[in-house]
Amino acid sequence: MQPLQVRDIGTDDVAATLIRGPEQKPGWFELWLDPNKAQELWNLLVKAGAKPVGAEALEMWRVLQAFPAMARTFAIATCRQETEQLQALNFTKGCYIGQEIVERIRSRRTSASQVHGIYLWRPSTRAGKI
Repeated sequence: MQPLQVRDIGTDDVAATLIRGPEQKPGWFELWLDPNKAQELWNLLVKAGAKPVGAEALEMWRVLQAFPAMARTFAIATCRQETEQLQALNFTKGCYIGQEIVERIRSRRTSASQVHGIYLWRPSTRAGKI
């Protein structure tokens, strides 16, 4: 599938939509379906050989891939340009809340701050915030 491609999938009993993530998220897929059918789809996937890994493993994978969890990782007022999440913006869309700020940052090609991930090559010897 191509990035952001959408495909209807399912069985006779469970309809779902498969969405491939953007280029910035290789290997990322989402399944959208009726929540009342989620357990039934889960059972079908496990029966077909899918291995449940749990939410903690998914969270570890997300962090290792440096995919932000927007509501938890950043404040709601954080501009997406500051987080290098430009795929979350549409510069051709009509009026929307925050449009002026988004356009100003785009046209000036700069923002007041930038959020970057860091990699620690060895454990920190200091306690507390880094």
